[in-house]
Amino acid sequence: MNRTSSNEPSSVSSEVYSFNRVSAAKLHVLQLEPIRARVGERWPRLSNLVHALFEKALKKAQGPMDSFIPVGELAYIVTFHERTQDEAEIACAAVAREVCALLFGEGAGDISVGGLVGLVPGSPP
Repeated sequence: MNRTSSNEPSSVSSEVYSFNRVSAAKLHVLQLEPIRARVGERWPRLSNLVHALFEKALKKAQGPMDSFIPVGELAYIVTFHERTQDEAEIACAAVAREVCALLFGEGAGDISVGGLVGLVPGSPP
């Protein structure tokens, strides 16, 4: 399965694109470990589904200049270019809630997909 959004190149070196494109981004890292822990030994059978759900939700939440790339089996780096830091954080949380609701039902509020959030130096807040 190709786990890159259709908005960016496929190799890791080109995933970081050019400095100009990334310099204005708000970067987020979505960690999928809480989902893997919840599904336990079913993870090998469900991981492709989990990734497909995340990628669909991310594509829906992102604009044309935004992108995401998988990092290993349990994380995505997500960029938002035209949202504020708060808006980008809310969008990532909404993606995580949507996927967890699809996987575990609406009462899955106890699952939180971890995220690391930050601005690329030189980007507006």
